[in-house]
This record gives sequence, structure tokens and C-alpha cells, in this order.
Amino acid sequence: MTDRASAQADENRRRNRVREGTRVTDSVGQFDWVGDRLRFVSEDGSQDFQVLENLTMERVAQSMEQSASKITWTLSGVVTEYRGSNYLLIEHVTLKSRRQ
Repeated sequence: MTDRASAQADENRRRNRVREGTRVTDSVGQFDWVGDRLRFVSEDGSQDFQVLENLTMERVAQSMEQSASKITWTLSGVVTEYRGSNYLLIEHVTLKSRRQ
């Protein structure tokens, strides 16, 4: 990612930041690796969170490593805030579909 793209992504996150404790329910989207962390982006682009490490995230990462195709997920969790950024603690996730 270029410096300009990274700065734009940071600005988008700041603009779309939500309050600590906000519940995310049945959000459909995909996970991607950003460095050594997972990021979840909803299909409509309205939600974009770095994912906090827990057992559920570990299972998502294992599924991603075993799949050659993109996976769409449905998840629920709670949003946290730290130093002006949002993070998502996944509580429940299900595989919705695999794209070729």
C-alpha cells in the first residue's frame, strides 16, 4: 500500500469510527491480512475494522489459510477503541460462501 493510500485508509477509519461497545450483528463481509493482523470489511464497505486476536479469529485465519478462494463470512461482535482507532472482538462467525 502506498503512503497516499495508507493515509486515505486512515482518514476513512477516523471518519467512520464508532463508539466503544457498539455491537456488530450479522455483518456480511470478508477478512484480509494487513501485515500480521486480520481486517474485516463489510460487503457494503460501511464497516472496516482491525480484528482483535482471540480463538474465533484464529479459526478464521486457519480457514483462510486452507482455502484458495475468497471466503465471505457473517459475523457478530463488539467494537473497541484504542488511540483513535476501532477494533473488532469477534464473538460469533459463520462461513457464508466461497468465491472462485
